[in-house]
Amino acid sequence: KTTQEKYGLGTRLQRQRPGAPISSLAGLSLKEGEDQKEISIEPAQALDEVEPLPEDCYTGSVTLPEVTTLRQRLLQPDFQPAGAPKLHPRHKHLLMKRSLRCRKCEHNLSKPEFNPTSIKFKIQLVAVSYIPEVRIMSIPNLRYMKESQVLLTLTNPVENITHLTLAACEEGDPDDINSTAKVILPSKE
Repeated sequence: KTTQEKYGLGTRLQRQRPGAPISSLAGLSLKEGEDQKEISIEPAQALDEVEPLPEDCYTGSVTLPEVTTLRQRLLQPDFQPAGAPKLHPRHKHLLMKRSLRCRKCEHNLSKPEFNPTSIKFKIQLVAVSYIPEVRIMSIPNLRYMKESQVLLTLTNPVENITHLTLAACEEGDPDDINSTAKVILPSKE
């Protein structure tokens, strides 16, 4: 048997025809001897009594920079803060769009695309082993419209001396559009 016949990949990956029944689950089946369990979901019930909103919700003025946007709330699903003072710094992942080679030895430091069907030997020199790790040392007391000091911890993963340059975001940077804070970098030493 081919893998398509064995696992039913052919039917699941086929394009749906308009008007045809949904067959994406046709290849899935229960194991022998397993009973199908029926899941019952109870509908939500409306409550007669609801917690009252605070008075300042009706009388206080709303300043839009202090209210988080929907995008900011969805980027922090654990907290979903309603106000900007409750936002936490977000980790930004390293983005690589092309291969990066060492200037001295020509080894691949990072290779973005990995083909799982290839049986070639893969060089285990990845960029994570060479890039310094940047972390916030302790959770700072951040206040809206007030200057705060954030201490960063830099960890050098290699024995060689590493030079690091901190730079501010350029104007028009898509990651800096919704920011509500300005970062003042320390002077070069």
